[in-house]
Amino acid sequence: MFDVAKKYVETCQFCQRDKPRTQAPLGLLKPLPIPAGPGQSVSMDFMDTLVTSKSGKRHIFVIIDRFTKYARLVAMPETSRTDYVIKLFKDNWERTIIVIFQTKDQTLGLSLREQLIHIYEDGWYRDPARNPSAKSGKTHGEGPNVMSYVARSLEIARWMTNVGAAEIPCRGGSFKVLFKPWMMGAKLDDMRNQEQASRFRLIALLVPLVAMFTLQIDRPTSPVGKVLKMHPSDKKEDEPSLGNVKIDCESGVRDSYRDWIYVRSKDGADLEIRIAT
Repeated sequence: MFDVAKKYVETCQFCQRDKPRTQAPLGLLKPLPIPAGPGQSVSMDFMDTLVTSKSGKRHIFVIIDRFTKYARLVAMPETSRTDYVIKLFKDNWERTIIVIFQTKDQTLGLSLREQLIHIYEDGWYRDPARNPSAKSGKTHGEGPNVMSYVARSLEIARWMTNVGAAEIPCRGGSFKVLFKPWMMGAKLDDMRNQEQASRFRLIALLVPLVAMFTLQIDRPTSPVGKVLKMHPSDKKEDEPSLGNVKIDCESGVRDSYRDWIYVRSKDGADLEIRIAT
């Protein structure tokens, strides 16, 4: 029967001329863009259970993060005001925070950043009452030394944002970790740009060891202006007495620095040092 129908369609002139549309016409709806990280795109829906509980709950408020696929199911009454729904969303989903590692001229690896974040979880998860599943929260790298973290508990997320910052000891000193509420990519970029605009980095090339002290003088009359931070020199293997020095200066140096500066060594000799950006 199938072969007969197929042969009829192939030999029918009307069938050959008729080209039906096999897809629905395109409307105004477009596919949602793929989110780049947790918290950037959240879908919400309401489900009717058709049964009202003794406490008056009948509907399920479904909240899903489209990136992590984490879902939150919240029971709610049959009728609710808009402000009540907004409160439910905030109380049950504001668990994504931004973790910023402020290190000294280095970038921490992704695995190390994840371990440091989970250290804060371990102190909370020892109590089974706080997290019966004993699972870790979700982390995602947002850039160099920046992570987004979806806590498994709203209490943990609120505690981190209330703390605001923490000091982590490390070899040779310590570095600061900042906990901030979730921000969109554009706002995160603005924060980075503001931090970069507050300082200007110069690189002194092939600086002799005898001239290091002069460059490290932190005063307005320094050869490179007001020095905010002097990074350790990058010594060359073939020339151990010379090294490149990274210098963080005030932003005003951006328009006034010179390609060459002259410094006086402790021996009283004038040395010429090249400056790059």
